[in-house]
Amino acid sequence: MATVNSTGLGYLSQANIESLVTIAMSYRQQEVKSLQTQVSNLGVLRAIYSDVSTKLSALDSVAQQLGGQDPTYSFGTGKSVSVGDVYMLAVTADSTASPGTYSLEVDSLATAHTIRGSSFGQVAEALGLSGTFYLGGKASATASAVTTGSGVAGFGTAAVAAGATQLGSGDYSVEFRQSGGVWQFRVVDATGTAVSVNRADGTTGMTADWQNYSGLAGTTFDTGRGLTISFDSTAPSIHYIGDAGTPKVTYTAQGAAINVTADDSLNSIRDKINSATYADGNQVVASIVDNALVLTAGETGASHTIAGQDSVGTVLQTLNLFNADGSVMNLVQAAGDAKLIVNGSMTVYRSDNSGLNNVISGLTINLKKTGTTTISVTTDTSSAQSKVQELLAKFNDAMTYLRAKTGVTQDTTSTSSSNSNPTYTRGALADDSVFTSLRYSLYSALMGSTADGNLGDIGIGINKDTLQIEVTDSAKLSTALSQNMSGTQNLLKGIGTAVHNLLSSYVGSGGSQGILTLRQNSVDTSIANYNATIQQRNDLIAKDSDQLRQQYYALQQQYLNAVQSLQEWTSFGGTASSSGVNLFG
Repeated sequence: MATVNSTGLGYLSQANIESLVTIAMSYRQQEVKSLQTQVSNLGVLRAIYSDVSTKLSALDSVAQQLGGQDPTYSFGTGKSVSVGDVYMLAVTADSTASPGTYSLEVDSLATAHTIRGSSFGQVAEALGLSGTFYLGGKASATASAVTTGSGVAGFGTAAVAAGATQLGSGDYSVEFRQSGGVWQFRVVDATGTAVSVNRADGTTGMTADWQNYSGLAGTTFDTGRGLTISFDSTAPSIHYIGDAGTPKVTYTAQGAAINVTADDSLNSIRDKINSATYADGNQVVASIVDNALVLTAGETGASHTIAGQDSVGTVLQTLNLFNADGSVMNLVQAAGDAKLIVNGSMTVYRSDNSGLNNVISGLTINLKKTGTTTISVTTDTSSAQSKVQELLAKFNDAMTYLRAKTGVTQDTTSTSSSNSNPTYTRGALADDSVFTSLRYSLYSALMGSTADGNLGDIGIGINKDTLQIEVTDSAKLSTALSQNMSGTQNLLKGIGTAVHNLLSSYVGSGGSQGILTLRQNSVDTSIANYNATIQQRNDLIAKDSDQLRQQYYALQQQYLNAVQSLQEWTSFGGTASSSGVNLFG
């Protein structure tokens, strides 16, 4: 039988074809890799811009604080406070406190009015009582004028506005002043604290601020909190609380109506009292002690006495809490003010034991027990020193980074660095004059002279070994802050302003974009363009690779067809040798 010898035929496997395609496209892949390298380099540059922006922004933030451009920050010394007996008082001081030592005697603490009723056998069983009583006030509110005139003809009562809280029982004054030629008024309580009332201009809501009096003469103003003020038609005069002739009223709030039915127990009456709504400061807290109902005023102080009155029935009388005339039947603790004696001679009364910020100016006092102790207030410059240190730290951080990125450094790891041909590494921004010049401008802005001097005057200089700006004389800085705060603040304000003005063009200011943002945006655009080009090149490479691959497969098929034809020819008895035949050369 005839045979075909196919030794040496150029058959290509799929792997062979893929290898040929890869080789054919390799030069075009190199172009793509070159573009990808460009993208990578741009990514590094953008990261550097971002780092510089972050560091300069941090420096600019501190510069604005010191320069006065940040309204939320106030530079200055604070005050530290110490108490002789920490078990007697807790005291904090703000920046307005005057340094010195104060003697404080706490003669008595403020107490909450407490009364009790009779004990009952079972607190959960129905008492069989029914009726309505008012607690935390009277059956109806009253307003008794103490002083009128000076713009006020009288006072009255009205329903409390929806969502508002009724004024608590006590004395209230109407103050008048002129501001910019405009008459204004406000309502204050017995301590002189302004209380929120309806807005006089008719807009929604309440305010404790001064309000314009214009248009109110001869009208009745509803505070929205149970009290009305009738202004007279004459012009007011300037009056504040405590002044003779300041309009004043004693207001008695309406109490919370408590309805009791025959199936109510002592427990349920307690719960009704605790869930009721009371006027401001007239809250009553009910508890049960020894099977007796105990009522305690929600606030301490002599002015916060519990008022109670039966309206229908005699529930309060039966519980042995209040007599028919409203007098207390069983007193547990009288309402009392805290009595304090400052520096041995000045007696002060306060209704609270905590948050006392108007006993000694600048101090907030919390009372714990009675006794006598001392309060020492000293000047504390630590916060101001910390802000100065923060400025230097942010400056050094930014300058160190800029120095590394704009500088040219010798490569000490190279073998040629020790001979006459050393190698050098250029920072990524070494050829960018925008940033190389910034280093010198920043140094000049920080260490230059102002109308108030320079940082060297307050103990700040350069460390020649580290090239860092630092506090070289801490005692000098401390003295400048404690003995010449105003001058030191002006010096730092000038320097902070100079640094901020310099940096604003780099990091942006007032909504405008700075150089660094513009640079980053430009890099982002370049990266996007490169990536688009890379995508296009890869798409073309994929398309051309597929076409070349199909051509190779077509040639392969032609080869197989030729072999098949040769085999068919030899099947007729002929002999053929394909030794050395290679269809692909």
